[in-house]
Amino acid sequence: MMGFVLCAEAGAWRAAMEFAHALGIRTIMVEGDTQQVVRILNRDILCLTDVEVIIEDIRGLVRRFESCLFRCMRRSANVVADTLASHDVRGSSSKTWEARSPSWLLRSLGRDEHLF
Repeated sequence: MMGFVLCAEAGAWRAAMEFAHALGIRTIMVEGDTQQVVRILNRDILCLTDVEVIIEDIRGLVRRFESCLFRCMRRSANVVADTLASHDVRGSSSKTWEARSPSWLLRSLGRDEHLF
């Protein structure tokens, strides 16, 4: 199960970095609550085989940015991202919002310690 969690977290980071690059962003800080992914990317520990391909993709993406930092944060400071990821896993049909964010997302904003 842990391999799935690492692959999911690393895959989300890779997608975020690809999106940031497509938007022309030159400096990026990628934050997540899975310390093992941060430690692998910062070369503090060895990479596990099941996530190795994704990690190498991320390391290749790093070269596209002027500055790229990886940081681990508490889950309580990452409520909005966790809510979005959980909502997507459940297969919600709503992927974009034009005028107003959905109520389930607004509730998460009030619980996210990172925003205050």
